[in-house]
Amino acid sequence: MARNPLLQLSQAPMTTAMVEALFPHLHSPLKKVQALEKQGDLLRLRRGLYVAVSDVLGNQPGVELCANHIYGPSYVSLHSALSNYGMIPER
Repeated sequence: MARNPLLQLSQAPMTTAMVEALFPHLHSPLKKVQALEKQGDLLRLRRGLYVAVSDVLGNQPGVELCANHIYGPSYVSLHSALSNYGMIPER
């Protein structure tokens, strides 16, 4: 059973170049990136920025981490952090 090369990357969002570096032996690694997206192994956050889906990694990528990569610099507000950890009852 072949090991999925996407497992070498963390659950952080990755650029096209990072994914292409996993397949240096291919003549056109960009086509491989497009094929992985079409298969559903990669999810495009925006042009040139991808995240591996939970089926590949085994867990969900952090929403806050994805938001920081999509639009930076961004931050997590105190209210949403406290709500995320269940320290305030409001939603």
